[in-house]
Parts: sequence; structure tokens; C-alpha cells
Amino acid sequence: MRRSSTVAVALLAMALTSCSTPSTTAVAGPTTPSPTLGPWDHPRTEFVVQYALPKKDGCNADLEAWPSPGTATCVGWQLHLIAKEGVHAGELGGKFCDLDECRSGNVIPDAVSGVSTGPGAWRSVAMAVSADGRRVAYLSAVERRFVGVDLRKKLKRHLSPVLTPDEMTKTSILADGGTFTVWYGAKGLRTDFTTGRSTPRPKPKEEWGYDASPDGKRDAGVNDEASRNGTLEFRDAATRRVTRRLVLPGLGGATKSTVMQWRGNDEILLKMHSAEGADHLGWFLVSAASGGLRRLPGLPPDEETVVGAPRPPQ
Repeated sequence: MRRSSTVAVALLAMALTSCSTPSTTAVAGPTTPSPTLGPWDHPRTEFVVQYALPKKDGCNADLEAWPSPGTATCVGWQLHLIAKEGVHAGELGGKFCDLDECRSGNVIPDAVSGVSTGPGAWRSVAMAVSADGRRVAYLSAVERRFVGVDLRKKLKRHLSPVLTPDEMTKTSILADGGTFTVWYGAKGLRTDFTTGRSTPRPKPKEEWGYDASPDGKRDAGVNDEASRNGTLEFRDAATRRVTRRLVLPGLGGATKSTVMQWRGNDEILLKMHSAEGADHLGWFLVSAASGGLRRLPGLPPDEETVVGAPRPPQ
């Protein structure tokens, strides 16, 4: 794992989703990132982000010191880039890219992946990638606010004001088509990336295992007791009444599934594993309208994985 054994155990205990608030965990404290850390000099590229993961050496255990609440303790998100048809290496200088993908480098250095919440405790912080892989958004350790970047246009947007220490400890982010929604403390903002216009957005009501759609009208979760492999339930967010059930398939045996995030208001990203042994079986997109299920290849099994553009058909 990417931290000391003590921190690694704590990370394995965190099952993150982009719509759920990660738990606060007491562990041996990561060190505060270097004060010389600079903002991301983002590239202009026609490659797209397939997925992102926290940087492996983004934080280190420190048994003596512990930063004050609201301090970024772990920084750096690694982007895995892939090419679309007709796109060739060179947009990033060719240092890390071949004709199809960029497998290393491409780190957002100031993107927060962990923040101190109090003495001996911290929480993970997610970033977001648009479904087309063209835009990313994250909490900047340098600017102490959410920022978004368009990789084709090299355009940057501020998605929140500068956050207070208390707001830094209570953050989440969601990508929805051409918009990003961020929550910090009791406040929320939804920003249209094209225009830069932001509107207030209340935080949706949350229930363990169920994630709210971007428009806040529905939520979805897996009922493990309803069928052998679980049933994906869609509910009215206000009344909690189930409006649709989709029985999930087995993949050579009994499976268990977790809703990881909504992709717009009509698709759900699921992570599946075997019921026995918890072996990773893959990531899948489920259509809320048709019930169709499609595997997304080439994604790592890590719970922290933030999914962007699917790999193009070969």
C-alpha cells in the first residue's frame, strides 16, 4: 500500500464513494505536505482521463506530530490517461505516453486526498472526473478551495470560495455532465463549467448504502437480501419509496455489488466482487432506464478509484 502498515490498515477499512461522506479514522498521523508545494501546472491534451488514484507516496506516517484540523495531510492524485481514436502521443511531451495511453506521471500535486479532522484522526477526500474524461475537479491544498480544470482548453474554474478549517474537514464532490457540485460544511455549490456560473445546492439526505442522483430526485442502493446476487433498487429521494428493482446477475457464482456513484441521472457505476473471498470481479455501468449492464475494462480494483472515460472499443 501507499502508506505505513498502520495507515494502510486504516485505508483498507474505508470504502469510499463519490457521493458518500468518508468516515473519520484514528491512525498514526500523516505528515503535513511541504509548504513549498505548488499548484498544478495542468497540461493541454487530447488524451482523456480513464481513472485517477491517490498518489502512492502522498503521505507518510509520523507518530510524533499531528497537524491542526483542516490541514491537508495527504496530497497528490495520479491520472491514468488514454487516447481516443486518431489521437497520438506528444500532447504531454511524449515523456509518459505512447500511442494509446499514459501509464505514469500526470500527477495533480496539490490535489488533497486526506485532511486532518482532529488529534490522531483524518478522513479521505475524493476528487472527480467528468464522464468524458476531459475535466477534473479537486480540493487544492495550495488554494484551500475546490478547483476544476478542462484538459483540452487548459481552462481553470474556481468551484468554491476559500474554505475555513472546519469546512475543509467536511467536503465532498460530484461530477455531473458539464457541471461539478461541491459540498463543504453545510454549504453546497453547483457550477456550470462552460459559463462558470454557480448556484447554491443543498446537500442531499444520505442513508448508508444509498447514493443520491445528481438532480437529487432519486437514490440507488443494493439490497443484498432481495435476491441471490443482490437487487439494485431505485427510490424516490423524498419518500424513500422504491420505484424500480433490477435483479443483478451472478458472474460464475454468487456476487455482491456496491453503488460507487451516479454517472449523470440515468446511469449507475457498480463495483462487483465475489460473495465468497471478496475477489474483485469488475466495474459495471447500469442503465437506470433499460437495466442494461456493461463492463468497464482496464480499471484497478482499489476502492479509491475515481472513474472517468471508458476505454474505447478495440
